[in-house]
Amino acid sequence: MIRLRNVVMLCCALLLVAAAENVSAQSRNSQHEEWKNQADDAYREGDLPKSIELADRVLAENESDHVALYLRGSARVELGIQQGDTDLIREGVTDAREAIRIVNRVKIDYYLPYLYGMNNLAAIEQKPDNAEVAADVATKLLAMSKLTQAERANISYQRALINLQLADADQARADFEKAIEYDREHLASHLELCELLSRTAQPEETKEAYDRAVSVFRDNPMVVNNRGMFLQAIGRPDEAIDDFNRAIELNDQFVPAYTNRGFTHLSAGRPEAAIEDFNRAIEIDPNQPPAFSLRGTAQLQMGDVEAATQNYETAVELDPQNPGLQADLGFARFYAGEYADALNAFAAAAELDPNAKFLEPWQAAALVALDRTEQAAEDFAETREKPPAERDWYDMLVLRVLGDVDDNTLLSAISGANAAQEDAQKCEAYYFIGLSHTLAGNAPDAEAFYRQALQSKSNYLAAYRGAQFAVGEFTSTTER
Repeated sequence: MIRLRNVVMLCCALLLVAAAENVSAQSRNSQHEEWKNQADDAYREGDLPKSIELADRVLAENESDHVALYLRGSARVELGIQQGDTDLIREGVTDAREAIRIVNRVKIDYYLPYLYGMNNLAAIEQKPDNAEVAADVATKLLAMSKLTQAERANISYQRALINLQLADADQARADFEKAIEYDREHLASHLELCELLSRTAQPEETKEAYDRAVSVFRDNPMVVNNRGMFLQAIGRPDEAIDDFNRAIELNDQFVPAYTNRGFTHLSAGRPEAAIEDFNRAIEIDPNQPPAFSLRGTAQLQMGDVEAATQNYETAVELDPQNPGLQADLGFARFYAGEYADALNAFAAAAELDPNAKFLEPWQAAALVALDRTEQAAEDFAETREKPPAERDWYDMLVLRVLGDVDDNTLLSAISGANAAQEDAQKCEAYYFIGLSHTLAGNAPDAEAFYRQALQSKSNYLAAYRGAQFAVGEFTSTTER
């Protein structure tokens, strides 16, 4: 699902022209003023390279223009974070420090790119010292007596992010709450607090935080959308759909709400309704891999593997470095019996994500289906040689596909940590047992196992969908 959390640009009060006390007061050069205003506009629009280039023009002629340094520093930090470029983040931090030095007095807004940059350097480089330094600076700023409420809110928010990086969730929560106390319309703090509570608090407490955010930002589709995502995640799909409907009422071009409503319909077994939403999302913005992928999954639920494959192919074209999309394409090709193409997609996914071990049973099955059993035995020699005590669940599935263990041995290996995991393992076990019988030419025996897989509640699994294709029974409903 799509949660919008681009809150730094939207919400951190980087009101650059206003924060700079009116650009014309800083510089009598009208050309410089125009460039700085344009740099600010470019930053707000997300065109960070343009913002940097415009600030560079000013600094080439006046290297002491602290407003231009602040503008460039903010854009460099943001762009560096987007690109994972630590050198660029450091350049942004340096710009912010220089702006602070030149202005020769406390300008709280100038500290924001510094704090944000230092915190992200700590995250990317796994160096908590950077975060600790930033936390100390933020604490000293908050101790100053002449800060406005808005300034206190922004620094408290930054310190909260730093405390999250330092794994101090309690202090982060306290800082987010303080920021909201200082400025009840501090959107970033509301959203980040809700996100934090969704990981650390009980659902009802988290919902209270979302309800508070929606009460403050009742006309903001992003906030309503995010509450809907939370409601869907805790098993309240009808309320979630109400929120997605409301977000669309507020902005009928708001793509995430269509995509998330579609996902909710899909999860509830309403693929036709889901496809309508994914179609609308793609109509508004055709450059969205998730919408194409989810539309493909809805089409698989309805048994249309050809249309699903086309959607997965489009998703991969738009985002070729996404291992999940490559895997989805591989599954669709596997269901269609295109095992060689499935192998290629699985290989691409595994190369992008070497930890995607869940693909191994599918790779082994594709090789067996292609009558390349010797290659399968060679590719999975290490798995076959493992002592029984060292085998994990995916090893056991591979061994069943290769015929090294029997049905009962695989079923006895089910050991989920909870009911949901046990259910998922049963689904996969029954599917791959059925598939093994199919590949061995025992179709009558296979069907009973496929049907047992379909008794599972884990209908999100590739194995569940594989069982649907194996027995030719799919979901088709217009229920809303």
